[in-house]
Amino acid sequence: MIHFYGTHNEDYMADPLSPIHWHCFKETAGLGALGDLAAHIVNMAHYLVGDIREVCGDLKIVVPERPASAGSAQKVAVENEDQAHAMVRFASGAQGVIETSRVACGRKMGLSYVITGTKGAISFTQERMAELKLYLHDDPVNRQGFRTLLVGPAHPDYAAFCMGAGHGIGFNDQKTVEIRDLVNGVAADAPMWPDFEEGWKVSRVLDAIALSHQEGRWLNVNDIV
Repeated sequence: MIHFYGTHNEDYMADPLSPIHWHCFKETAGLGALGDLAAHIVNMAHYLVGDIREVCGDLKIVVPERPASAGSAQKVAVENEDQAHAMVRFASGAQGVIETSRVACGRKMGLSYVITGTKGAISFTQERMAELKLYLHDDPVNRQGFRTLLVGPAHPDYAAFCMGAGHGIGFNDQKTVEIRDLVNGVAADAPMWPDFEEGWKVSRVLDAIALSHQEGRWLNVNDIV
């Protein structure tokens, strides 16, 4: 693997008239889109590619003020980022880009990634969660291109919900699998992932991205205490 491009973009705050709430304040939320959304794609990057070691971030408040309440003429300042992106370097040597936004018009569940390797690539988006795009560079020249693989009962956990390939399973089905794994892990006193250490690692990456934006330079994630 040589490159990871990951996003978690949504548009739940794209409307500038959407009223202010606790997610917009540093005291109650800390980070904005980074904390709300990017945590998921950073965790995904760790699982698929490995630990992120260095980051260089850029954060932006797109809507600087929002109504104090629905229909209110009073405006309140937004204190944290609406969108952010970061260049990242993995411990493996792979490069990457992480993007996140809570004001990305048209994106309802834009958790997606593209992983590029020396012999091909894969692409996934949560909005089409029953599909994985696969490219194999060794295919004949006249057959090269991304092919679509449909999830089915041959894949882990799918058959518990549906026996037909391509029918797909839902977001809440995924939550059922997560709860099962949690209960089984606790009952067996067995290791589970993600665990608290992974949560700490993700938080360090997010804090490093925010600090690198402040300082205008690359930061090593290990420098975040």
